[in-house]
Amino acid sequence: MNTFNITIGGEAGQGLVSVGNILLKAIVKEGWYLFANQDYESRIRGGHNIFQFRLSDQPVGIGKVEIDLLVALDKVSIPAHQKDLHQDAVVIFDPNEVEDVDVGENFLGIPFVEVAKEEGQPKVMANAVAAGAIWALLGDNLDNLNETLTAMFQSKGDDIVDGNLKVAQAGFDR
Repeated sequence: MNTFNITIGGEAGQGLVSVGNILLKAIVKEGWYLFANQDYESRIRGGHNIFQFRLSDQPVGIGKVEIDLLVALDKVSIPAHQKDLHQDAVVIFDPNEVEDVDVGENFLGIPFVEVAKEEGQPKVMANAVAAGAIWALLGDNLDNLNETLTAMFQSKGDDIVDGNLKVAQAGFDR
């Protein structure tokens, strides 16, 4: 059985649920089996929360502790989950949010908010930048992620859809 375990950690109010929901829908379109778990340690803005995924080529009914990809949207995520990282795990983090990180070989710093702004979009679209960066490790192209973003934001108008597609591509390209 081939599995891949993703943990996204961030503060309440940082868009963690948005990134998680985008990925859930796009991953299903890729044909993976999926187990997902949201952990709300804090519903108060600023508290640490996580969204975990276990992708597999066969049905799965439980998550797995070992992390293959950690996405750190806040400064708490890396120290809180470092003990659970697989030896070859990839860590994607926002260097503007995560300070004093002892970066390893597989650490990739992407300033999610800055990338959104560089693309002429509001900082709220930083979650689509993160989704694109994650997708670069999951798929060869953005087709299913783009379909998901379009469906999720279609009711908000073409400018919002186009902005999300643009920043997801920027995250994917990083």
